[in-house]
Amino acid sequence: MGFVDKEEYLRARAEQTAMQRGIDLDKPFDLTRRVQAVRQMETQKFELAKAAKEGKLTAEAVGTWTPIGPAFVPNGQTDTTPNPVTGRTTAIDIHPTNPNIAYVGTAQGGLWRTIDGGGTWIPLLDTAQSLAIGAVTIDPLTPSTVFVGTGEGNNSVDSFPGVGIYIIRNADTAPIVTGPFRTRVDGSGTTTGTQTDAFLNSAITKIVVDPNNDNRIVVGNTIAFAGNPGNQVPNITTTGLYLSDNAQSATPTFSKIGPVAAGSYLTASNQAPIGDIVFEPGSSDNLLFVVVDRFGLGNGGVYRTTNATAAPAAAPTITKTLTLPVNTNGRLAIQKTGDTVTVYAASGESHTQPQPANPVFCADVNGVVRKSTDGGVAWSTPLPDADGFCWQQCIYDMSVDVDPTNAANVHLGGWANASGCDHIYQVSTDGGTTFTPSEAGLHADTHIVKVAKSDPKSVWFGSDGGVWKSIDNGSNW
Repeated sequence: MGFVDKEEYLRARAEQTAMQRGIDLDKPFDLTRRVQAVRQMETQKFELAKAAKEGKLTAEAVGTWTPIGPAFVPNGQTDTTPNPVTGRTTAIDIHPTNPNIAYVGTAQGGLWRTIDGGGTWIPLLDTAQSLAIGAVTIDPLTPSTVFVGTGEGNNSVDSFPGVGIYIIRNADTAPIVTGPFRTRVDGSGTTTGTQTDAFLNSAITKIVVDPNNDNRIVVGNTIAFAGNPGNQVPNITTTGLYLSDNAQSATPTFSKIGPVAAGSYLTASNQAPIGDIVFEPGSSDNLLFVVVDRFGLGNGGVYRTTNATAAPAAAPTITKTLTLPVNTNGRLAIQKTGDTVTVYAASGESHTQPQPANPVFCADVNGVVRKSTDGGVAWSTPLPDADGFCWQQCIYDMSVDVDPTNAANVHLGGWANASGCDHIYQVSTDGGTTFTPSEAGLHADTHIVKVAKSDPKSVWFGSDGGVWKSIDNGSNW
């Protein structure tokens, strides 16, 4: 019996996987193949339907298709209790007044909708030019409209790039899909000249809608990768914040927010990979966002503007309120009660101190949570009991959300229940002073935790193993 070393084995495995995917490893990865395949499939479907209508081809000859897989994997790798698992969930949004309607984005399986609280699901974007979903946002003013950003921003070796933004209208009844929409980096909307396309082959990480004007949406994107072996997509230097002030039109256009200048969140190369964005509830002007310093350019951190409506006519005033180290990801959760705006910022920083609720000394681990009670102007020191929550995979596994009716209820998703410091999911009911793990039955590698606005006890959780729901504030799943 022969043996091969690890290097040879990995090479052979990559070749086998590539062969099954129809990829030639000796040639550059062609990002247009899916687009071409979808167009060819749509043309074939049209021609078959036309032939059948003209009597040239019977319906029986056309045939019907029955899906045979992939199906869930039984007895998946879940904490404590074995549960079935599926593929990676990357984004979730829940209807603002009906907690049973939710939209779930996946790493390479498109967008799914449930209208019965997760009992049944239908796909909405099977013919999209990219099935990699990075952001899903329901229009808070018109909840039947859903904005979907393509391209997964999780920076993994099996992430895939996107093609821009899709808009789905009548999403909860008879979905009408339009898009993908994208723009030149200069906001001209044209395809001529030397400007690089702002969204093509990048990853949309967040879409937020102005709480008072759903014609205005803000989009953040980051650098994308092109599948195994995780090659970075070249020539993407146009990451940052983009604004559309005609998002409800038939052809929305976008412009970049902020000039390249001293103190700007943008670098001299016009680069600012975005990790997250939030509007202050009820405000069109107060906006916070996270920049991930991927290349040691010094712009990583949490930024804040109080005059977002100045764009696109003028550049809003943007101030960095929290500095984050190189290659440090971050997520935000925001809540408003009266005049008090509470923000939680989870980041992948290295931090070493024991947890009060756990005597294990979390040396050389990553993951801290800070709190602001003035809308993100000033930040607390790291909350001790959340220390190390994403341990070694913070660039990949991280999410935080807060009860929209009570800032004391905080939900935090991380990596795994492995080190004694990190956890798949934990919840605080005292404003982050203490966190209690509640992860039995969950799969590791959290990407999204989402609290339903109309029923804060309904918490949705997305990870590498699919999507889960709790109806008791995260105590049981």
